[in-house]
Amino acid sequence: MMRKQGVVAGRAPKPPDEEPPPDRQISLTDPDSRLMRRSDAHEFRQAYNAQAVVCAEGSQLIVTTGVVATSANAPSFADTVLSMEDTIGLPKTVLADTGYANGQAVQKLREKGIDPLVAIGRPGARRPYNFRPRPAEKEPRRITEP
Repeated sequence: MMRKQGVVAGRAPKPPDEEPPPDRQISLTDPDSRLMRRSDAHEFRQAYNAQAVVCAEGSQLIVTTGVVATSANAPSFADTVLSMEDTIGLPKTVLADTGYANGQAVQKLREKGIDPLVAIGRPGARRPYNFRPRPAEKEPRRITEP
């Protein structure tokens, strides 16, 4: 098989589509927001990640908030808590779930005299105390007469 000089085999390139696919679009009206995946579905939305620090001593009062353009919670953890320093003061203890586990953030809070209590992992499927009745191993054998 002989090829002509300068001719490339294969299909000719097709021109790009007029509009990008929905998952490739950016917000032209709000370029600071980011495309974030929802945790309960496989869909993406143009959004922000809002954080709130709540008093857990009974009042449930929101004492500070923060908004970031990342889907992860951990990077903004220490900065959101420390933003209270010049307003109402810093708490003695902070309680957070596993999404906020970050060694640098914990160290930053400890340096300010705050005791961060952060979950470091999700509990496994095994329950240490299972009070449910055990399933029957086998069905009772039935005796039938002919």
